[in-house]
Amino acid sequence: PQDDSWIHLALARNASDGHGLTTNVGHGTIPAPTAPLWTAVLSSTLSLTRSFAAPGDPAAWAAVLAAKGLGIGCGIATLLLTLLVARELLGQRMTAAAVTGLAVFNPRFIWGVLSGLEVPMYVALVMLAVLAQIRLRDRDGPESHQTLQLAAHGGWARPQLILLPHLVLFDSYRTSKRGDR
Repeated sequence: PQDDSWIHLALARNASDGHGLTTNVGHGTIPAPTAPLWTAVLSSTLSLTRSFAAPGDPAAWAAVLAAKGLGIGCGIATLLLTLLVARELLGQRMTAAAVTGLAVFNPRFIWGVLSGLEVPMYVALVMLAVLAQIRLRDRDGPESHQTLQLAAHGGWARPQLILLPHLVLFDSYRTSKRGDR
């Protein structure tokens, strides 16, 4: 899957340079990104990281720095959101901290954060949607739709997240039928 991180980097670098979504400049724009939100955020982050790039091929180093920085940032956000979700569900700080600690030392989590892929972004979005659903599902009015709106945008981060709005609707329906509100 590391070729996927190269594809995201190439697309983001070329897009930020004004060449469009292409892996090879001069070969036309292709509908390549399976995670367009990750590619867009990565592309916009490149302008910040170019000033920190190493000599040689500054654009390549800036792209790697952007991908790793975004991955680590989204990983930290995921851990914080995991802690908040665990506290909401379990009610105990120490147990919530233990659950979060399990994620920190999970080799797949570490790999995802450092991979240059959209993995940490989509996990953070899922955790944010779960936290919002827990906190907002018993409210009426416009606030009750915020989780659904957040979940609907998740598909731009990873195609599998297109299912997230359906899960939010199912949970809202389930809790309203049981009288958990």
